[in-house]
This record gives sequence, C-alpha cells and structure tokens, in this order.
Amino acid sequence: MSRRSVFVTGASGFVGRTLLPALVRGGYAVVALDRSGTLAAGASAGVSVHRGDLLAPDTYTEALRGCDLVVHLAAATGKASAAEHQRVNAGGTAALLDACRAAGVPRVLFVSSIAVTFEDQTGYHYAVAKAAAEQAVQRSGLRSVIVRPTMVFGAGSPVEAGLSKLALLPVVVVPGRGRVRVQPIHVDDLVACLVEIVERDLFDGRVVEVGGPDVVAIEDLLLAIRAARGGGPGRVLHVPLSLFRAPVLAAEWAGLAAVLPVTAGQLASFGNEGTAVASPLGAAEPARMVTLARMLGSEGGAASQADALDDECRVFTRHLVGAVADAVVAAAYRDAVRRLPALQPATPFDELLLSWARRGVWWTRVADAYAALFARQSTLRRRLVMALAILETRAPFHRLIDQPVAAPGAGLWARVFGRVLFGLVGTGIGVLVFVPARAAMAVMGRRGR
Repeated sequence: MSRRSVFVTGASGFVGRTLLPALVRGGYAVVALDRSGTLAAGASAGVSVHRGDLLAPDTYTEALRGCDLVVHLAAATGKASAAEHQRVNAGGTAALLDACRAAGVPRVLFVSSIAVTFEDQTGYHYAVAKAAAEQAVQRSGLRSVIVRPTMVFGAGSPVEAGLSKLALLPVVVVPGRGRVRVQPIHVDDLVACLVEIVERDLFDGRVVEVGGPDVVAIEDLLLAIRAARGGGPGRVLHVPLSLFRAPVLAAEWAGLAAVLPVTAGQLASFGNEGTAVASPLGAAEPARMVTLARMLGSEGGAASQADALDDECRVFTRHLVGAVADAVVAAAYRDAVRRLPALQPATPFDELLLSWARRGVWWTRVADAYAALFARQSTLRRRLVMALAILETRAPFHRLIDQPVAAPGAGLWARVFGRVLFGLVGTGIGVLVFVPARAAMAVMGRRGR
C-alpha cells in the first residue's frame, strides 16, 4: 500500500516548519507549497517542495493531483493591510478550494484562529478574513475540519515576539484592564493535534478549538514573559483600550504600521477572551502538553537558551537577507555562539545592544545602524558578521546576499534613497537611545569600582 500524500500550504512558516517533519515521521509523503523559494534548502527528507503561489492555482493544481488531503496553513499575518488580508486569507483560501475540486482532492484541514470568535474585532483584519475563509471551507462541498488555535508560542513565534516587545519596555504597557484570559499553546502541541486529525481522518465538518494547559490573565502573561526574558521587575501602566487603539489606527492609516510594536487588530487580544473550548482530541490532554513555564523557558535550561538563539538567528537572517533561516543555518549559528568566546557579550552595553536587536527586524536595523558607526567591535556586529558568513555557505541564502537592489531606472534610485533615508533615521534613533544609555552605564560602572 502506498503512503498517503499530504499537500501543505504555508510550509515555510512558523507552524509549517514543525509540521513537515512530523508528517514525514508519521509515514506521509508531503508536498510543500513554497512561494518564497526559501524552503528548498531546509526541506526534510520525504518532503517534495513545489514552487507556486496560493493565489495562482495554475502554479500548483498539477501538484495537488494524487494528494489525499490538504493542510492549509498559508496566511497573511501581522501588519498586512486589510486588502492584503482579504486577498490572501479569504481569496487565497477560495482559490485553493477551487484547485482542490479541480484536482480531485477530497479533504481539507484549515488552520484558522481563535480570533474569529472575538466579539470585538475592531481593526482586526486578520480575524475578519479568517472568518470569511472558514465560511468558504464550510461551503466548499469537500470533507473538511477547521482548527482554531489560540496564541501559538515556540521558537520563532510571531505573537510571542510581539508580546515580548510590550513586556520588555521600561514600563510594562497593558492596553485595557489586563484581566481577559488567554491560553497559549506550544507549536509542538498544535502540530500534534493536526497530525492526530489527519491520522484519525476527522474530516467531518467539525470545528476544533485548541489551547495550551494553562489559562492566565494577559497582564500576568506579559509579566511572566518579562521575568523569563530577564527584564526584571517593572511598573505596570494600564492604558484604556480605546485610547491605545485610536493612535495605532491613525498610525496604520498613515502607513506607519511597520514601526508599531502591535497592530490595532492585535489589541483585540487585550479586550477579548482568548481561550479554547475543550476538545476530545488526545493532544488536548493537559498532562501531555507543554506548560506555559516551559514555553517561556522558566523550566527550560539549555533548551530555552537554544530557542532564544534560534529566534535571534531568524531575526538577524531576516535583517541581513530578508528570508527566514532554516534549521541548518540556525544550528550552525547556535553552535558558533556557544563555541566562540568572541561572540559573548563583554560589557553591559554589549548585552543591551543584543537584547534590543533580538526583539525584531526593525529593532535590529536601528541597533546595527548605530553599532556600524559607534560600536564596530560590539558583540552584536560580531554575531551579525558570523550569521552572514554562515548564510554565504548555504543555498539559497547565498544568492540573496549579492542580489541587485532593483532594476536600473527610477525604481533603483527610489530603493537606494529609501535605504539611505532609513539608515539615517535608524542611526538617529540609535544615537538618541544608546548614547545616553552608554553614558549612564559608564557612570554606574565607575561608581561600582
């Protein structure tokens, strides 16, 4: 009997990178749809990578033929515009369903979000588009199951990274009262649930909500993240949700979403319960799941350090080449940081630069712009150079390093001007932030002697 074949969209994403090897271990042949071209280098044995675009079914319909089912993970997330959420999350799902019918694929597992259950979805374009996609799946005539995970944590988690930015501010800013309950789930447990659905053939139109074993108030979650990330005690500042949301909406309207720590939609998590209705699936048994303490590294030891370095590597790789680091690059980076004394922070200011940079790509750009002029021997610069050296030896990343900025013409000058402008702005912000911090640390160091 031949192995069953599973077609996976969004395979290079956060959940997809964990799902692919889990399906292979389960004995499935996997066809992974990859739009970006970054998956091929890190694909597991037993995974066939197919280049294609979710919104262009003709690029992957043939690859669907012969597959027994589809796991649909691909989605626009984070700071995408309302139009982009509708185009990718709703329109892309509809296009995929049409392709499934054309190729004769009978079953679809759609990974949605607990956000579709929120009563207040003001500005939450992702939730609105996911709800539309759910309706398309339910009307498709295919055998289907919809999974609504809560916040998904783990190495490389976008939502965990966003919450960390809030938690690690000098003052812990909490939109709203901070008492709504959330139920983070580890990516490994979500993947176990997805694999169980596939193995048990639970494609009967059900909707499954999955969350982790711990339910906490969102303010308590922020404080736990702060403690786990070494942020130390901090004052909590509650800001009415409406007052917080208004300027964020205005900034998004002005095209400044990229510099915001959260989106207006993500603020919905501070005003709506983010818990899951209990599921009969075995993966939902609390005793078998990763606890919140383990997710945050409070019980993790060396494992949590590895997760932190993997997160750091992914952020730095996106900064350097605009792509997500695969498992091989992350492992090489982790090994280099652990082995080489020169890659360890030598001063408190070194640690400050690193902790700022690892929060996200925008933060890395600011820290790197400052360090390039004023802290060339910093640990941050050394780790970035190390990451670049690793990427130069690994396909397809090595091709991204020397690719042209843009085609000759007006587009080239616009891109060059944009990069110069951002470099100047980043350097200016870095000077405003790091010069006083460095001076203060120097004064404190002299007093401590």
